[in-house]
Amino acid sequence: MDQHKQNNTIYAIGECMVEFSCTRDDEYRRSFAGDVFNTAVYLRRLAPANCNVEFVTAVGDDAISSAMMSAWRDEKIATNHVAVMPGKSPGLYVIETDDAGERRFSYWRSQSAARQLTAALKKIDDDALCDGDYIYYSGISLAILSEDRRASLFEFVKRAKSKGVLIAFDPNFRPALWESHAAAAETTMKAYGLADIVLTGADEEASLFGWGSEASELGELERIGVREAILKAGDRGVFGSSGGERFHVPFSPAKEVVDTTAAGDSFAGAYLAFRIRGRSPEEAVALAARVARIVVSSRGAIIDRQTLRSTMNEDPILSSEIEYAD
Repeated sequence: MDQHKQNNTIYAIGECMVEFSCTRDDEYRRSFAGDVFNTAVYLRRLAPANCNVEFVTAVGDDAISSAMMSAWRDEKIATNHVAVMPGKSPGLYVIETDDAGERRFSYWRSQSAARQLTAALKKIDDDALCDGDYIYYSGISLAILSEDRRASLFEFVKRAKSKGVLIAFDPNFRPALWESHAAAAETTMKAYGLADIVLTGADEEASLFGWGSEASELGELERIGVREAILKAGDRGVFGSSGGERFHVPFSPAKEVVDTTAAGDSFAGAYLAFRIRGRSPEEAVALAARVARIVVSSRGAIIDRQTLRSTMNEDPILSSEIEYAD
């Protein structure tokens, strides 16, 4: 990833929801999470100090939306490009754990303010894009939008790309959010056609397009024109392609897996942070995998700063790689 502009602004476009997780019988802990937001948090925590992470979304004008935005600012994520929608509220989901330890998710997001996130794009003019380096968004960012709003988001991405902004995309395929499999595949393919960087998974590619092997999946992404493709394949490791050159980083399991909720989000945020820091794609994958192993060893999508800091300090490679951005 080229450090081609001084400001290193990252526009993270997506949804943040209210999360209630059951801590004990009939007691729930409130927090805020969402795939792009989670990625933005880990990106901001690990990126150089001169990076500005802007969360681009829509919220309501209620008290919980205000609390949500306050939490974003606590993470040093800028809210200059958030649209406030009168009468709206954020989406909500509840996590419960059954007797076998399996987590169940229940969602209430059909009236979420984030479904109108394209209103926030109007706050970003051409001058702002000239100062911005990167856009990151996901398949969920697209899936929650109506067809006309998807078209508006794609037009914005095209305009940003024409200004030299690098586009990073994660399909994060969730079938239940899409009106049909065909719509998901067609829309994802449009996003790939605009992307410089794709962060995806082997299972996602197989589900969406029927591509049957890591080699064929990377080959298709290269054919589309993706400059940098990162393909997570579980215990087979991570496969990558950069400028047509292939590489593979073997799988290394976490010592203890407590919660895999944000495994992919933390990996994406860390990967982008290390690329901005000037590491090669292969180096960034290896470092991001170390961060993801820390995250899945703790409960919650976003682990607290002190836990992340102390655990990174215990890792000789991570501790020597960066100075933790607090």
